[in-house]
Amino acid sequence: METDKKALEPINELIEMNFDHAKALSKVSADLAALGENDVAIFNGMSIERHQYATKLEEMVRAAGGDPPYEASMGSDLRRAWMNVKNSFTTDTNIREVLNECKHNGEQSLEAYQNALGHIQGLPDEIVNAIKEQEQGVREANEAVDKRLQQVG
Repeated sequence: METDKKALEPINELIEMNFDHAKALSKVSADLAALGENDVAIFNGMSIERHQYATKLEEMVRAAGGDPPYEASMGSDLRRAWMNVKNSFTTDTNIREVLNECKHNGEQSLEAYQNALGHIQGLPDEIVNAIKEQEQGVREANEAVDKRLQQVG
């Protein structure tokens, strides 16, 4: 069944965002490892999960007759490049900065999922259910980041 391409736009935004955040979370894992933190596996797992979310949505968009975006956006690459330049001049990167960046990305993710859920009319049930399930996973990941931020103080 072919779905209206306009109805798939918020899903394509989720795909792009999830690829972006998978890359960012991979960087968070590397930053935490460099800081000697024990949370590397948690954030690496979040990165893998986001990549899986994007891949699943890509498959669904194709099955619905749409064209998913290609991987991450240029905007996220520019943001990561800026963060790398900024960090090269600041040697005192700390876990709070890393976690705050992660929290910021998580909040963006929730907003994007809530936006997509506001535009589900005309989408196949399979896509709607996937969005709801992924939104819950993002919410749980955000709660884990918040909890870790509270531990850092």
